[in-house]
Amino acid sequence: MTSYNSKYLFILTIYFHLSVIWSFYLPGLAPVNYCEEGKATSTCQSRVMLYVNRLNSEESVIPYEYNQ
Repeated sequence: MTSYNSKYLFILTIYFHLSVIWSFYLPGLAPVNYCEEGKATSTCQSRVMLYVNRLNSEESVIPYEYNQ
């Protein structure tokens, strides 16, 4: 009986770990296809949206905020 329980526990443990690995998903992190401008379709975007909190200038020493 002990051998049966340990086998069952081992198989259950392996199944649990594999199901956790296979079911990993973070909403919003789906891959996006990008293409050249002018060739955009519903599945292929040509604009890359960037969200930044600061921009640096190579010509000026003082950095400026993106919303100014």
